[in-house]
Amino acid sequence: MPIPGIAKYSPEIQARIQSIHDISPYIPGVIVIHDIDFNVVYLSPNGLQDIGITLEALQQLGSKYIDIYYPPEDIEEYLPRLKELIERNDPDEKFSYFQQVHYIEKGGNWVWNMVDFRIFAWDEAGKPILTIVIGTRIDQVPDLIIQAEKIRQDNNFIREKYQEFSKLGKREKEVLKHVALGYNTSEIAGMLHISYTTAETHRRNIRKKLSVDTSMELVQYARAFGLM
Repeated sequence: MPIPGIAKYSPEIQARIQSIHDISPYIPGVIVIHDIDFNVVYLSPNGLQDIGITLEALQQLGSKYIDIYYPPEDIEEYLPRLKELIERNDPDEKFSYFQQVHYIEKGGNWVWNMVDFRIFAWDEAGKPILTIVIGTRIDQVPDLIIQAEKIRQDNNFIREKYQEFSKLGKREKEVLKHVALGYNTSEIAGMLHISYTTAETHRRNIRKKLSVDTSMELVQYARAFGLM
């Protein structure tokens, strides 16, 4: 049966999409092909079954499907990165990330996937026109789900707290790192070759700028912003 909606592409690209469709039953994951505006061109049958829709109906949704099947915080985090990858137009570059998807078998709840994204096809001028995604479910691997949740929490924290963190100077970030690692003021002063009073002032200013009261909150900042 012909794949709907792909006749507008060149015979070579149609054949490439058909080859993906032919091997899709043997791929341990879901395959999605988008145009560069993130309209779905192709979704493998197992993916269509997972989200309970036909390919024609999914194509008609256009890019609106993103808002239906993916969490908004994921869209905000990953979509700009995917667009930047397309703009760089490196045929060897790929982007891997954790993604949640609405699956009907879970009553519309989110199911974690490990996703790989790259450019799939170009026009005659070498401009990207299609991308491909392969998503593999990880809901049977608890350790990966924990890791994915941690990444999500850190990303949310970074988005929410970036303005506060950007108030810190270079030396204050160094002090924050050492505080988060558990060093006291005297130890920090010695390692950074500053006076005790200066180290203590930095600690006080950090708490004020970040609006935090506990050491645990300082650790969260240091971890999320890559200081430890």
